[in-house]
Amino acid sequence: MLLLLLGCSPEGVPSSDTAIIRPDWKGSHFSQVKWSPDGKQISYIKDNELWVKNLSSGKNRELLSDITKFAWIDSKKILYFMSDDKVVRGNLGIFDLEKEQSSIFSKSVQWSNTLAVHDQIAYLGTDEHGVGTQRLTEPKSLNELEIPLSTGRKFMLSPRGDRILFLESSTKKSRGILMDNVMLYDIATRKVERIEHLQFEVIYSYCWSSDGKFLAFAAQLPGDTQNLFIYKIGSDKEPAMLPLPDNASYMDWSPISNQIILATVGQPSGNEIRIINIPNELLQ
Repeated sequence: MLLLLLGCSPEGVPSSDTAIIRPDWKGSHFSQVKWSPDGKQISYIKDNELWVKNLSSGKNRELLSDITKFAWIDSKKILYFMSDDKVVRGNLGIFDLEKEQSSIFSKSVQWSNTLAVHDQIAYLGTDEHGVGTQRLTEPKSLNELEIPLSTGRKFMLSPRGDRILFLESSTKKSRGILMDNVMLYDIATRKVERIEHLQFEVIYSYCWSSDGKFLAFAAQLPGDTQNLFIYKIGSDKEPAMLPLPDNASYMDWSPISNQIILATVGQPSGNEIRIINIPNELLQ
């Protein structure tokens, strides 16, 4: 059985299969986890609180509460969505880690289930209304992309900001469940294509590699358990499959190394945040 391999890690970053955050006595729930753009910190939501952990010092600090989504603008600032009524709308804000200050950027924004930032443009997604874009220098500049996300869900922006990955229910069923198709939307050409080699019974989480060449999925094939799949975009080969040490609910690929950080869910010992290495031979 092929295990996730140990490997060299950047200074201050834990090695493979390392639990870097364990649950406290309350059994905290982690609902999102991401690397900072410089790879030196991770941010996560714990029970609707936004936290940041310095990987070198090991220090954790709470930034804000009532947060549902966030995205790094750069290594010093985080864009967040703060729900004001828990259902329909909320506020977009920016937290400056150096100044330790928070400011509201845009008020009464429609509730967003996905948030991303690239080149000072925020991307906000909802299952019902697709993906909207908003310039961080112009709070009232909300526009919608011509992407058919009204039939899809869980979008993720590529590292270069040129493509959007999203999921769409297939017409094919497995054990009575509609399988998931993986779709790519090119922002410049406005074309949508389905990745033929990727169709899963359930997709729990996915992420882009930092160079935008690979995709990682915590997913389940028909009749199987959850595994980690690594796929090279444009390849005719089936994705490589690795066993996951835990059930992954959220994943993010490191910007400086071939490591994935993930939050687990449904573990007997409580949820954790872990770092795993991707073997180099799978990234050729």
